[in-house]
Amino acid sequence: LEQLRTAGEQSQQAAVVRHDMAFHRWIVEAPGEPSLPGVWVPIVTRIRLVYSRHAHLREVYADHRAIFDLFQQKQLDQAIERLRLHIR
Repeated sequence: LEQLRTAGEQSQQAAVVRHDMAFHRWIVEAPGEPSLPGVWVPIVTRIRLVYSRHAHLREVYADHRAIFDLFQQKQLDQAIERLRLHIR
């Protein structure tokens, strides 16, 4: 997340995308279910389209930080809802 934050602050879109995809891959791989990465691939295309909704790339970090914090706090329903809205 810190690399995502730094890339966003420096408006480095390629790095933001790379770290964004790594964050989502972490979520998909965390449960250890081998079939989830295959389901994740079609979603990646949709995620790549959301950058235009942000006024600045540093906002991408704020979205991810909020999702991560909810997972860390074991507020899974809220984390999933926030993630669902994030990938719309």
